[in-house]
Amino acid sequence: MPESKVYTHRGESRVQFNMTPMIDVTFQLIIFFMLTTQIASAEFVQMKLPKPFKSVAKEMKENKVIVNVVPYSEKDIAADESKLGLAQRYQVGAERIELNDLEKLVGLLKAKKAASPDPKHFSVEVRADLRIHYSQIQPILRALQEARMERMRITALVVGRDE
Repeated sequence: MPESKVYTHRGESRVQFNMTPMIDVTFQLIIFFMLTTQIASAEFVQMKLPKPFKSVAKEMKENKVIVNVVPYSEKDIAADESKLGLAQRYQVGAERIELNDLEKLVGLLKAKKAASPDPKHFSVEVRADLRIHYSQIQPILRALQEARMERMRITALVVGRDE
């Protein structure tokens, strides 16, 4: 490396190094290693995971109520594609509940829990088509919270398709 002398006012000399070439070489090495090193995420292998043939979830006792999220029919969706992913209504047993009538759902859940033989272990299962948007499920979850339901399960069903 080239040296350069700097003279001070008393005639003493001090040696300084020109660091520019060293910095250039350092940057060249950094660029070289960045280009030649393989990124770890490129090593992930795409896997086809097996589909379970049997549910591994703990089965709920019969002390439960099922809340169905009823989607629009294929005929309705064919007529108006904007209805795809939307719920038409909620249904608990034979009781139909409109989407905007969540107070009725909360009251019905509280009444079913109070009438159950073991209210402490009462549970709710929410069933919906796989294509239903989460925005249609979220009000039910708020209703479950308001009704103080402690045990629940969400089931996504594929309606009308073989997989």
